[in-house]
Amino acid sequence: ALFPTEQAALLAANDRRVIAENRINTFEESIHTADGERTYLATKGPLRDADGTVIGVFGISRDITGRVDDVRSLRIQADSLRERNEELDRFNRAAVGRELALIDLKRQINELSQQLGRPAPYSLAFAEVAAARRSPNDVGRADGDV
Repeated sequence: ALFPTEQAALLAANDRRVIAENRINTFEESIHTADGERTYLATKGPLRDADGTVIGVFGISRDITGRVDDVRSLRIQADSLRERNEELDRFNRAAVGRELALIDLKRQINELSQQLGRPAPYSLAFAEVAAARRSPNDVGRADGDV
């Protein structure tokens, strides 16, 4: 009488499960109220008479709506941050790839200048130091797959 038929059926199913398993069990139950949907952590157990026969179910429910909402909010934030990190990673890979291609182009220009007897127009000492520091596993990664 307190809950719409669908909700009452869910709650009754949990009660029947407690009786069938003859043990205490905890459920997360969502209920539509005048204040909106509320989520409860319901611990239910078999209620026995003096002879030990199960005659019903007892239960204690705690409103965990705030916690459920917080978890949902944190998941949304985590998904958003993961998407942003993936976007930044793609951008960084593209930027590094372009920078490596530009360094390679400057090397070619320096070589051509030297072949013409002119001084190299670009100082690439920083790139030579970086290349010397790179591990053998980094060789061949000039395509932006850093």
